[in-house]
Amino acid sequence: MYHLFSLMALAVTELLIRAAMCGRSRFLGRRFRARFSREFLVAEKGREAECPVETEYTGRFPPGRCRLRVECRYWQEEPQLRKVPVGKAEERLSLQAAWCGMLHLRLLRGTVTDPLDLFRSRIRTGGELRIAVLPPPRAVRVEAAGSFPERPGAEEILLPAQKNGEGEFRQIREYAPGDPSRRIHWKQSARNDRLLVRECQPEEEKTVLLHLDLQSGEHVTARRLDAFMEILSAVLNGLIEGQASVQLVWKKRRKEAYSQRADNREAVQEILLWLCGREEDIKEISGAPALCGQGLWLGLDLRLTLNGKELFAFSEEGYAEELERLVLYL
Repeated sequence: MYHLFSLMALAVTELLIRAAMCGRSRFLGRRFRARFSREFLVAEKGREAECPVETEYTGRFPPGRCRLRVECRYWQEEPQLRKVPVGKAEERLSLQAAWCGMLHLRLLRGTVTDPLDLFRSRIRTGGELRIAVLPPPRAVRVEAAGSFPERPGAEEILLPAQKNGEGEFRQIREYAPGDPSRRIHWKQSARNDRLLVRECQPEEEKTVLLHLDLQSGEHVTARRLDAFMEILSAVLNGLIEGQASVQLVWKKRRKEAYSQRADNREAVQEILLWLCGREEDIKEISGAPALCGQGLWLGLDLRLTLNGKELFAFSEEGYAEELERLVLYL
């Protein structure tokens, strides 16, 4: 009889504790709230994006464990769900930015447990976070026209460029190691029995006209947009490093053509951010048809064309290796 009474007391105590923890977890759920502390972030592809999650607890007693369920979704891709533990007032959720484009995060729901981790209760969640994932700082090789070194396996393309100004003749001086052979003044060198070169004022930068055809390609996916942004970023960065500026032209819907100049990395980032924010209506954007016979074209079909003639066709899977082989000449 003694053992039976002790077991009954233990069972009643356990029930009371469970009831207390159940009520406590529900109390914690009403006092706990989680949300994103920011609405927009910029991240680099291939690196972890730090997403700040802010938690608020107005109760007096400490809670147990808190878990959040986060939906991660790229444009036109199936959403992925992740369970994230939260233990601080401001937690940083780390996500791998796999593709270029806009990554949408949404807090679906969250749970909090009692201190003994016996019961859980739902908490209030809210807020969405958009992460603009930009390409890494990759650049294609750009060299001056007239210097064609042998590059086994390289894809060499001569681009049309407009000079903003010609370099003026300054003086004739002695040849120095590293001077290009085209600057040697052969007549003066023969008369003086030594190599002399023509020294000119530095030429102003060249301008390349590049049209974006954002309507080419029958079915545009997030992976295709990722490859397009990587290629565009590498071409723009390469031209800028090659002392050239780029005049971009595109057309939105039936409106007039838009134009933007890119002569530094900040301008390139602005253009890529613009593309990230226009994913939903990107099929309604096209290159300016009135200029289709001029300049250079890059389309969503990953084809680089000049005056309707294909210069290079990239692939979604192998564009990184293809960019390594590509050499542009100005």
